[in-house]
Amino acid sequence: MTRPSPLLLLLLAGSLWPGCDRAAGAAAKGRWLLPLEERQGDPFPRTFLDQYGGEIVVPAPPQRIASATVFTDAVLLDFCPRDRIAALSAKSKESEFSPVAKESQGFPNHITADPESILWVNPDLVFLSSFSARSTLRLVGGGRRQVVRLHEFDTLVAIQNNIRAVGYLLDLDSSAEARVADMNTWLGRIQRESKSRGAVWRVVSWSGGYVAGAGTIFDSLLPYCGASNLASEKGTNGHKAVAAERILDWNPDALVVGVRPGGEEAVRKLIKQSAALRLLPAVQKDRIVFVPNALLLSTSHHLVGAAEVIAKQLDKWGKP
Repeated sequence: MTRPSPLLLLLLAGSLWPGCDRAAGAAAKGRWLLPLEERQGDPFPRTFLDQYGGEIVVPAPPQRIASATVFTDAVLLDFCPRDRIAALSAKSKESEFSPVAKESQGFPNHITADPESILWVNPDLVFLSSFSARSTLRLVGGGRRQVVRLHEFDTLVAIQNNIRAVGYLLDLDSSAEARVADMNTWLGRIQRESKSRGAVWRVVSWSGGYVAGAGTIFDSLLPYCGASNLASEKGTNGHKAVAAERILDWNPDALVVGVRPGGEEAVRKLIKQSAALRLLPAVQKDRIVFVPNALLLSTSHHLVGAAEVIAKQLDKWGKP
């Protein structure tokens, strides 16, 4: 089988990333979690408390925002005025990883997580990933420049609260809450339509030997798709390596596989060449749900698109 995609490895192996701050911490708590009517009138400065105990004070609505994460790229492009965005991440231009690649490709400035790249655009607020190197934090932060690291992307609620946090820091609370409401409306429609089948599919997410178990975004999406996560039912937590022979023993009704644009046939061929996976009734029936990596691995509101792809394909097949 193929190896996990670079982005999946990045998500799975953050603790192995050299020079990164992976200190455990409690869930962030802040006023962005309050009902909209209670927080949208908050004056500046506004404070963000991260999971590492850091307190970031934003003195005024930022006007030069630099995003070094695909999540904040997607959120900013959704509801932040373009003249307030100093730069997006270079990764957001890559269609394999980014659900906003086309829009990002037309944006004038892009940065990497390299401090020199970030400082070049002279931002007043920088969004970095939770596994950013400590040296980057030291070099980028300071003075009037605030650095925010978002975290907890393992559930739909956590992602929605991160969207709210971005809106709170930018003084765009209403726009952020509207995006969360849109997510819930979309998910509700998917769930209503999938329930009409009257059947529950037992599925497994498969990515080069890794499955997504309990406590993952994939696990939280499936109830809306008329499906259950077989890996979770078998006691798997998080993203774990699982032998193909074990998947054969589980005997899922379908496999859900992330692919790069145009990569469906190549991945199908690799799966059918696997000594174990090709024996799966689901594979023999060609019940493989291909979902664009940009959606399946998304940590933004675009992940709902993955639920729709899964639900529509299962609908086409009817019953397990």
